[in-house]
Amino acid sequence: MCNNHPQSLDNKDLHCILPIADGITHCNSDDQCEGFIIETDNNWQKKYTNNGMQAVKLFGKGATYTPSETSRTFNKQQ
Repeated sequence: MCNNHPQSLDNKDLHCILPIADGITHCNSDDQCEGFIIETDNNWQKKYTNNGMQAVKLFGKGATYTPSETSRTFNKQQ
């Protein structure tokens, strides 16, 4: 899903991580993208936030993830 995007994957290569505006735009234009996750964990945001723009993790079809107190999941509107 994110192979051609210049931004990074997380250390498990499971999620495409982008600034929120780019992430929503990329997800809406990619048929394989199902939605995005906003992480509220401060350490995670410090690692991935760029120029003050909050980062999000995109997830694709068939992805499995474990809900947590520090993440909010948003499914793409069809």
